[in-house]
This record gives sequence, structure tokens and C-alpha cells, in this order.
Amino acid sequence: MVVKKIDDDRIKVFVSEEELRRFNVNFENVLDFENVVKMTRSANELFWAAMSQAEQQVNFRVDNSQLLVEANTDGQNGFTMTITKVAQNGTPTSAAPLNRPQSESRPRQMNATPKVRRKGNDKITLVFRFENVDHVCMALKRLDLFYLGESRLYKLENEFYLHISTKFAGLARKVRTVLSEYACVVSSHPGTEGKLNEYGEVMIGDYAIEKVATYF
Repeated sequence: MVVKKIDDDRIKVFVSEEELRRFNVNFENVLDFENVVKMTRSANELFWAAMSQAEQQVNFRVDNSQLLVEANTDGQNGFTMTITKVAQNGTPTSAAPLNRPQSESRPRQMNATPKVRRKGNDKITLVFRFENVDHVCMALKRLDLFYLGESRLYKLENEFYLHISTKFAGLARKVRTVLSEYACVVSSHPGTEGKLNEYGEVMIGDYAIEKVATYF
């Protein structure tokens, strides 16, 4: 799992397909995601393993806070959870120390049922062209701090293309602002993606932003 801290009340967790199998979580169930929230035993273990890793790596702690969970799936390569702590009135809340159970082998139960906000189908798609891989790495490391959505990386004729798809218009505008320093935006017409798929080389097919930021 890859954990990224967005701010004091919010984290983003990428769970790979291999980890889903290791925790015996069926991918089709994750697509619905309510199965995770209903806390089957295997999903419970996966969720709290992510929370434990978040506590250790980025000091993200929860106690009596309600949790708002947003899921973003893309194919059968894993999924991303964005987890936000909220107070009873729905506003972000400060973290409190996490009370660990006596036995770590038993799944932990949340003090309050998380709220689930499903992403709709209306998405904004953009494609950016980079002249070299150094610009790709620098740009994607900056995007990883705030980006929520799908991303793929292609190579075509010695240039690199980042394809993103997100539900949030404000986020798309912020992406364009950040990438203006490193890349040029190209047409987001569906034919552009078709050309990349037909003639380009897929460098990273899913979660390109997260993977580049983590491993490069």
C-alpha cells in the first residue's frame, strides 16, 4: 500500500491488486465499495492495515472521528481510497490518539460508520505532452500531493503524454496550472486517447501519478 498525506485530516491510500488478493478481498466487491464499509472480516483487516500504515508513516491518527471514504477504481489493478476525518457536523476534525485493540489479530471496528461519497460518471479528461522524462518526474511528484483521479502515462515519438481523468473541475484547473510549467496541453478529444493507445507505448497504465512519485 502507498499512503500519501494530503493534510492533517485527509490521506490517500493506493491498494494494489496483489494486496487485495493477499487480504482475500474480492475485487468485484471493492467496486461496490459498500462491502468495505460494511466491514466484512477480510475488508476490515485490509482497511485497518491501511490505517495502521498511515499512523506509522504519516502520523494520521483517528479515535472517535467519523470517516468519510471516497473510492476511485480503475480497471482491475487496485483502487485508491481517500479517507477524511470529519466531526459530527461534517467539518474536518483534529486528530486524536488511536486506541489500539488488545489483540492486533482481530479486526478493529470503527466507532462510527463511515460516510461514503461515490464518484459520479461525469469526468474531465485532459492530455498533456512532455518533452523529456525529467519534466514528467518533477511534475507528477507535485501532482501527487493533491491529485485525485485516474492517470496514465504514454510515450510517443520520444515525447511523453499524461492522460488524466477526474470528476473535479477545480482540481482539473489546478492540474493545468501546475503542468503549465512542464508540459503543453493537447486536445482531450476521444480520438487523442485512441491515437495514444494505437501508436503510443503505454509506460504506466494505471495510477501513473502515484507510481512515478513513489518510485522515481
